[in-house]
Amino acid sequence: MRYTEAAARSRATTPLDGSDVVRALPSVDGAAVAQDRDDAAAFWTALTGTPGATSGAETARGADGTPAFAHGIEKVWLDGPVTTDLAESTAQIGAPEVWSGGNTGEGVDVAVLDTGIDPTHPDLADQVAAAESFVEGESFIEDYAGHGTHVASTIVGTGAASDGVERGVAPGARLHVGKVLDSDGRGYESWIIAGMEWAARDQDARVVSMSLGGAPAGTDDPMAAAVDELSAETGALFVVASGNSGPRSVGTPAMATSALAVGAVDASDALAEFSSTGPALDGGMKPEVSAPGVDILAARSQLTRGSGLYTTMSGTSMATPHVAGTAALVAAAHPDWTAEQIKEAIVSTAVATPDHTAFETGSGRVDAVAAVDATVFGTASAGFGFHVWGEEPDEPASKPITYTNLGDEAVDLDLAVEGAVPDGFLALSADSVTVPAHGTASVTLTADLSLLPADADLSARVVATDGSGAVRARTLTGATREGQRQDLTITVKDGAGRPAGGKVIVTSDDIFAGADLDEDGTAVLRLPVDSYSGWLSVDVEGANGPGSQGAALLSFTDVDLSQDRAVVLDARKVVQVQAVVPQETDPAVMRLDVLRSYPNGGLTASSMFPGPEYDSLWALPTDRKVTDGLFEFGTQLRLEQPALTIDQGRAELGDLRVRRGSTPLPAGRRTLPVVEVEGVADLARAAASPGAGGPGHGPKPPAVKGSAVVAHASTVEEIAPLADAAADAGARLLLVVHEGTGRLAPWDEAPWTPVRRHP
Repeated sequence: MRYTEAAARSRATTPLDGSDVVRALPSVDGAAVAQDRDDAAAFWTALTGTPGATSGAETARGADGTPAFAHGIEKVWLDGPVTTDLAESTAQIGAPEVWSGGNTGEGVDVAVLDTGIDPTHPDLADQVAAAESFVEGESFIEDYAGHGTHVASTIVGTGAASDGVERGVAPGARLHVGKVLDSDGRGYESWIIAGMEWAARDQDARVVSMSLGGAPAGTDDPMAAAVDELSAETGALFVVASGNSGPRSVGTPAMATSALAVGAVDASDALAEFSSTGPALDGGMKPEVSAPGVDILAARSQLTRGSGLYTTMSGTSMATPHVAGTAALVAAAHPDWTAEQIKEAIVSTAVATPDHTAFETGSGRVDAVAAVDATVFGTASAGFGFHVWGEEPDEPASKPITYTNLGDEAVDLDLAVEGAVPDGFLALSADSVTVPAHGTASVTLTADLSLLPADADLSARVVATDGSGAVRARTLTGATREGQRQDLTITVKDGAGRPAGGKVIVTSDDIFAGADLDEDGTAVLRLPVDSYSGWLSVDVEGANGPGSQGAALLSFTDVDLSQDRAVVLDARKVVQVQAVVPQETDPAVMRLDVLRSYPNGGLTASSMFPGPEYDSLWALPTDRKVTDGLFEFGTQLRLEQPALTIDQGRAELGDLRVRRGSTPLPAGRRTLPVVEVEGVADLARAAASPGAGGPGHGPKPPAVKGSAVVAHASTVEEIAPLADAAADAGARLLLVVHEGTGRLAPWDEAPWTPVRRHP
């Protein structure tokens, strides 16, 4: 959660009721907080009530009178999970040529935030200056995932295990290891933010390499905010993987303005098919540069399965350390350069990738030699962002591009825009510029956004060449505009007419989207004009009346979103889906499938497997057939002959479940007396004192022997003790009535657990 600036100073380590502060995160004026589900009510009251309030009825309000969080809390995020997605590749970027001049990155502090490291690996044994774990429950820094070791050796590996062949890009740099992902390669944003703060503030790292990331996020993202804050505060350069999810999927924190986001290319400088491309969600020019990331050979953690001291991996995770190592080489050659200057030098001097747009490979593939030797470079990016449909710009937008010359002589640069953009869309204030020695010069880039087509991502590069025709700088530019968008409002009611929860799936010929229902049972999706179908599953009352539980599919088809539309899905109108067979059966396993396919071959499908607590399937009939393609709904049911039927008087007790795999009950009909007990204690007394009781002997125990015993339970874990006690007391049959909603599993055991004795 984030606090206001004033509150952050006093409350960042003070827990709210029902929660504990895991760690302070001052870079975002916040803290990572753990909240116990059992104390949810107290936590919510503390979060939303005014200071000193004892009830949620009194709600905190902001200056404008609208509801607000209490105690100076400005915003709350869920702690989002994050996952991890040499010799030839270092040669591809020119690192050996830099080494030949005596530059190996010596003296530069580089932090790697990842899954830890194998400190015993020969390539890394003498490279670690500091290490710390930020993973809850894993205080060690050893790398049992293998990802961090591979990344670290790509930057600082000495190649000792290969006679120096498989050296990292900057083997002379000092390595600082922050373990922010666990042994499965997973982590939380708070772990990563804490690692960033440690690397930049405590370790004074000039370069922070992050081969990790979360899903694409908006501008108000805590990891991206931390990168921008720490970059400005400490001067560290954060080099971050763009992601491995293909088109338009640059994640966080690569999307941060100050981050140097890295895409992946193969050995031929062609875009790797997995590499996340831009624009970022805010229209930002990401990635800014690319590097080798396909089949990279680097150190293998000896703590992982496999053999050999090296292993091959692919991903933008592998491309990122190539750029981080290059940044270390640049920093070693120019100790007085700022992080922004290092970034501009790397972006300006990359090798052109003309077959790919700026949104795909940035300015090109990193060139370590050119970056280290650069004396002239320009602004890394001058993009014009994301533009919402219906918000037409009043006038053209402009951005400055500044060129820096660190050389001893003035440099004349010719400027040109390279990229597939409409005529007149981009214009420079001058087609040439003279940059004085040890000085700067600027030009203005103007975009006529009225020429920006709808649903288009346009990108280009402003290329500066000197008198010899050599490229001295590249600046990324571009813009994106969404086309017509309309709101599809979906409201869902449960079987009692109350707001339902869950996630609704929406699909069209070109779109797959999902949205969580809010507390009002509503989701609003802003979508392109098209015809949409969708569905979700909700819980309803089952076939056995109150207390039973069924699974219902609620769906709609072919909603024309040429204007804002609203859909209401009402579970009170569902009908049961049944398989009609000649004899009485019980459902053992149920499956529900739904598919929407389109003439062009695209399809969206879901399969739902209701658990053993469900007794029936239900569906809401759609009011129309689809006009293009297919909408199919189907179920699969495994039905079994009932193992037991029980009559109570003239009524039959339904929805009985018998422990699977147990000895079959003997055939025939029996009449048993019924005894209801309070629980295990009653059964234990009956077993210990059969027939005892009366005056002087305390309460008479129930007459359990030979009876059908009825007991109540709310969890499956209660059944085994009841069964054992009933067997000890001589019961012929134990009937357990579930006090909660839905069916209760008949036994708390897996197939491989010992067989228990039972009545």
